[in-house]
This record gives sequence, structure tokens and C-alpha cells, in this order.
Amino acid sequence: MQSKNQQLEERLSDLSNNYLTDVINELKKEMIQTIKENQKEDELLKQKNTTQDSEMLSRVKAAEFLSCSLTTLYYYQKKKMIPYYQLGRKILFKKSELLQAMNNII
Repeated sequence: MQSKNQQLEERLSDLSNNYLTDVINELKKEMIQTIKENQKEDELLKQKNTTQDSEMLSRVKAAEFLSCSLTTLYYYQKKKMIPYYQLGRKILFKKSELLQAMNNII
């Protein structure tokens, strides 16, 4: 027969082990939740960046984006240094293509 002290020590050990197991499991749940939230945020950021990069800009907005004058932008167009899209009389530029073209020019 075990003494009272031994029984109490075993019970305390069991309680400690159960508590630690509970804490570990809770931490695992929190980590999984945090990872899922981070993945969702990353996906949203990717979608936002994709949307921003494919954004269409008017001539004025494109010139502002490139920090150049409308005359310089027209020069780039005519020399086929930057791609553009024409819809009737309207000229549009894709933001991502402007970035890529400027990287090639510089």
C-alpha cells in the first residue's frame, strides 16, 4: 500500500501532466488559427496587388505615375517604348506594363 504522500505526489504529477497537455493543446489550436489567419491575409494581399498591377490608367494618370509630362508619355508611345491600349479615342495603359517597360528603359 502506498503512503499518503506517495498518493498525493502521483495525483499532483497526474494533474501537472494533464494541465501541461491542456496548455500544449490550447497553444496548438492558437498557432493553427494564427497560421490560417496569416494565410488569408496573404491571399488578400496577393489579390490586392494583382488588382493594382492590372489597373488601367488614363494618359494623365499614367504621366503622373511615371512622373513625366504628357509630351514625354506621347513620345514613349510613338517610339513603342511603352505598350498602350486604344479604345476609340481613349488611350489607356496597364500599370504593371508601365512598370515593366520603365525597368527595361532604365
